[in-house]
Amino acid sequence: MDNQIKKSKIDISDEEKSKLCLECMACCKILTFPIHYNLESTSFYLARGLRLHYEHRYDVFIVEVPHVCPQLDEEKGCKLYKDRPDACKQFDGRNYAATEGVCKWPKLKEGE
Repeated sequence: MDNQIKKSKIDISDEEKSKLCLECMACCKILTFPIHYNLESTSFYLARGLRLHYEHRYDVFIVEVPHVCPQLDEEKGCKLYKDRPDACKQFDGRNYAATEGVCKWPKLKEGE
């Protein structure tokens, strides 16, 4: 028996992906970056009112900085969506605590 859990994305069209991203826009309203844990650095960010969470996959803490992208139009969405940077294209909001429960992309199915 195969011990691996199979995971597959729910198939949705590029048009539907675009629609979901333009509805949500959660990843356009926050910056995240990793830091390695030490008391001094985590205290620095917490003292400034920023959120931190631990990413088990990478053994790092993630700092969350509220920041609205200057290319975001709250009514129309990303002004550069079709030509957005690769970092924006590759970001997957389903996998980050900062966008958990907000990202509208379908979750990965397990055990199929």
